[in-house]
Amino acid sequence: MVIFLRNTNEFAVTYRFTAVFRSADAEETARAEGHLGPGEAKTGDADGLFWIPFDDDTPIVEIGVRGLAIKSAE
Repeated sequence: MVIFLRNTNEFAVTYRFTAVFRSADAEETARAEGHLGPGEAKTGDADGLFWIPFDDDTPIVEIGVRGLAIKSAE
């Protein structure tokens, strides 16, 4: 799973959240946090926003976000 984040504000923000991945029999979580400057976007592995939650071919049946917090960095 890849998440794309974009700051559409004219000021910097910090973000944090927990991504939740569920299969029929299991749940995995991954924490993400960081900083986005004005107009900045981030996505993918280099930005810590890419996950393979299960080691095998287990299908993901639900994806969610917990504890989302976005605050002005100024």
